[in-house]
Amino acid sequence: MATINTNTTSTLSGEDKTFYDRTLLAHAKVDLVFYEHGQKRPLPKHEGTTISWRRFTPWDAATTALTEGTNPDGTAMALTTVSGQIAQYGRYTAISDKLQYISIDPLIVEAIELCGENAGLTVDHLTRDAMLASTNIHYANSKTAIYLLAATDEINTTEVRKVRRTLRKNKARMFRRGGKKYYIAIVSPDSTFDLQADSKWEAVSTYSAHEQIFSGELGRIYGVMFIESTEAKVYENQELIDGATQLTAASLSTLVVTVDEAITTAEAAALVSREINVVDITDGTTYNRTTITAAAAGAAGSATVTVADATTGFTIADGDILYAQEYGVLDGSNDVHATMIFGRDSYGVVDLEGENLETIVHDKSIAGGALELYSTVGWKANGYVAKVLNNDWIVKMLHGVTA
Repeated sequence: MATINTNTTSTLSGEDKTFYDRTLLAHAKVDLVFYEHGQKRPLPKHEGTTISWRRFTPWDAATTALTEGTNPDGTAMALTTVSGQIAQYGRYTAISDKLQYISIDPLIVEAIELCGENAGLTVDHLTRDAMLASTNIHYANSKTAIYLLAATDEINTTEVRKVRRTLRKNKARMFRRGGKKYYIAIVSPDSTFDLQADSKWEAVSTYSAHEQIFSGELGRIYGVMFIESTEAKVYENQELIDGATQLTAASLSTLVVTVDEAITTAEAAALVSREINVVDITDGTTYNRTTITAAAAGAAGSATVTVADATTGFTIADGDILYAQEYGVLDGSNDVHATMIFGRDSYGVVDLEGENLETIVHDKSIAGGALELYSTVGWKANGYVAKVLNNDWIVKMLHGVTA
């Protein structure tokens, strides 16, 4: 009977490990847009799974004159602690010995570069999603809900000025660069397209030749620096059934709508609690927003959905459309973009430097089994979490895009 020896460490030299870790971090940093501007705390060792950020409340102005020879009472420092639970994240790939043997390219290094990109993407998504938890929301064009936003409710100078005013009134700390103060906004490429059409837009190309810029920075408006990220959050309506974000009404009985499409049992269960717009097909603009309270699976022409409310202004009839409509107005085709605008120390992250983000490479003699058939290359963040530290210092602007 063959003996399988279990190894727990790699045969990599210290120099190789250092090189691989540097390569991993360098490629991760390319995608670290949201992470980059957070307040960083080192990963705690031997202190459990909780990490804390501290925030001191600024004092009011000291407007009472001092009395000669008399010390005033001291002022306590009001401390707020925000804690988060760290978790590990990672991914690996296996590379066969045959592929390594015949490949022209240095597969291990290329795999580490791919791992670095994935690590950066993962950390930035975790950070972005933590920032999106902010309840300080600004709807463009004075709209009051995410499902009322149209493509024409775009980001522009006026909306940026409104958010900047909010941050200033909330006394949000500003970033500093070259003696200038500013806030930061992270935007999607479609949002950038709309902003660049604004006459007040100041492109990076017009900056002073000596001014340092951030990775991805494209321009500024009224003291707000704009950094573009392909990972900026875009809210899109999900399919109601496989392959379709809409259903077609065939008939109505009280609140039960028979539809032209087939609905599976799984789809019927998932439809419950979905928000929809029911659109009068005779004019294409009259609609009612409602909720699906029940759904019954069936073939095309027999499956049904039950809506919460009767429509006003028209009665649901053959051909009327039921659109998925959690986000964007009318037919749900208008994606809603989230632009995060924030001040310094508004959110916190765990520092990836040091020993947190690491490369793990196992040679085929360790990972490849009895016949040494493959090596593995992976990345691991030993502990990561991001948290909003001051809700008043970070604004989630929700808006449409025209592009």
